Parts: sequence; C-alpha cells; structure tokens
Amino acid sequence: MLAAVLGNLDLAQVELEPDDPVQLRLTRMQGGLERARALVRQLLAYSGDLRTELRPVDVHAAYRSAAKSLRVAVPRHVGLELDLADGLPLVMADEGQLQLALLHLVRNAAEAIGAGPGTVVLRTRYALVGSGSAGGGDLELPPGRYVVIDVDDDGPGVAAWIRDRMFEPFVTTRGTGRGLGLSAVAGVAKAHGGAVRVHPLNPGVRFSLYLPAAGVPRRAPELTPHRVAPVPGGGRILVVDDEPLVHDVLPSMLQAIGLDADGVTSGEDALVRLRTDPSRYRLVLLDLVMPGMGGLTAREIIRASWPELPVLVCSGYHEDAVSVDGWILTKPFHLAALRDAIAVALGVAD
Repeated sequence: MLAAVLGNLDLAQVELEPDDPVQLRLTRMQGGLERARALVRQLLAYSGDLRTELRPVDVHAAYRSAAKSLRVAVPRHVGLELDLADGLPLVMADEGQLQLALLHLVRNAAEAIGAGPGTVVLRTRYALVGSGSAGGGDLELPPGRYVVIDVDDDGPGVAAWIRDRMFEPFVTTRGTGRGLGLSAVAGVAKAHGGAVRVHPLNPGVRFSLYLPAAGVPRRAPELTPHRVAPVPGGGRILVVDDEPLVHDVLPSMLQAIGLDADGVTSGEDALVRLRTDPSRYRLVLLDLVMPGMGGLTAREIIRASWPELPVLVCSGYHEDAVSVDGWILTKPFHLAALRDAIAVALGVAD
C-alpha cells in the first residue's frame, strides 16, 4: 500500500512544475510518508523480516527524526541529555534499523535506572580503530573510521555474568520486557558491519554502538528529485503483482521513466504471457509474495526458460528469502529507486 502512495506522490511531483505552490505540500507529505516507511521498516526489523537497505545516513538527522519516540521511551523522572559531536562523517546504514537500535538502547538505559531519579546521556563521537588498537581487539572490528553512539545510564549497573549474556535473546533481569531489545541492537550492529560494546560506569553502564563511516562527503541527503531521467532504450516491462493499488500506479511510474507496461496478478499468468511472446518484454518486475505460484517459484521458471530475460524482484521481506544473485527492489520505493534498479538489472546504469 505504501508503494502505491509513494508512487502516486512521485508522479504528482513530476507532473507539476517545480515552482508550483503545491510542491511544498507534496514535499511535506513526502516527509510524513518517509517517517511512515521508517516505522514499517522498524516493525519488520523487530520481527526479523526485513532486508537491510544501506545508504549514507546522518546519525544526528536519524536521531532528530526519531526524537519523539525516544522521549516517550524515557519516564518523566528520568532526564535525557544529548552530547552530539560536530562534523561527524555519514554512516552506511538503514535509517529505520538505526532508529530502532537507538530506541532500544535509550529504553534499556531508562529501565536500568528504575523508579528513582536519574539521567540517560546519548553521546556521539568519532573513533579511529587501528589493527592493533584495544578498541578494535575486543570489538572484533576491522581497522577503519567509525561513528560511535554511546548511551549512558546512572543506574545500579549489572553483574559481570549478565554483561556476558545480555545480547542473547530472552535474557533479562527485569520483570518487564521479553529480553529482545538488546539482541535486536546486536543484530542491527552486525547487519551494518559494526559492533556494540558494554562498559561499566560508576554508577551505571555505557552501551557503545560502532558504525562504519561512509566513504562519501558529508552532505545531507536530498528528497527524491522531481525529475527522473528515462531508462536508456525504453521497452516494455511485465509487471507481476497481486495488489490492485500497485497495478494502478506502476504503469504510470514506468511511463514516466520511458517504459511501457503489461500487468498480470499471478506467477501463472506471467508464464502464460511469456510463453505467448517472450520477446515482447525487456524485463519482468515480480512481486515476491503472491497467492498460488509465489514469486520465487515463478522467477526460477523464468530464469530456466528465458535465461536472457532479467527479473527484478520487488519485496519488503528479508534478503535471505531470495537468492543472493538476484536483483531486489525494496518496497515501498520512490520513482528514482525504481528507475535505478531497472537500469542496473538491464545493464544500462549510468
């Protein structure tokens, strides 16, 4: 559903002139939809059903976007202080998963303080991990530049035996919760090529999340451009998806990037179309989860029968659900992401 909403929004931005007053309202709508998209990705990450989507991210911008949720996670008797470093590099991260990790770390720190007054401190810093450094040794991190997010509490602390097991699922010393928050943080760190470390304070505990710095200049990412270049060579795409809203918007999105489209609602119907005239299509855009023949089965048959025909899978599900040698477009997506994914699958990327 979000894919259809984002697609229609992108098309409206393309069809209006850049200086149209309505563009401002659409840009605000886009910001709200991006927050909704991040929330969906957080929920999928918690269930372990999300494909990690890495892109350059400003850690401070990610915090600001999640600030309201973080404040709600801290009870009134607990203060939340910030100590954010200036000039940090961007990190290669999935912003929704990063925000989920921040939420778990802040909530864990607040719960560690208990009923009495206390303070949670969220701090960011830069770290250079060398091959022989102590930081790299106990964290098992490769040498390089890292952005570190520290979350401190001034609670009673934890025993050493718990520190050794606190990232295991269902391990908790509290009556509330299920012991899944810190294991989710560890999973996010691993998925991003980073690590998480626990360090005792006096009083309290510090959790440090290490994230590799991105090798790109620090520049705030822009919203989706209103104009997207067409896919070189044009052609016709076979869209296979059982969601009516997707069929309503995808043909127009493809037309906006110079492509035509035919649509079917099942893997079986896709095979009928291809057996009738496989040369009609330049690429198959295939949903992963459909009733009847699923996208995974349909893709394998298409590959075996027409090996020269590229298949681009659209899915919001975990990357392990499809083989690593395939092209994947994560739902929901913007027009620019659709264009780029198709160009890569066709071998005509800029």
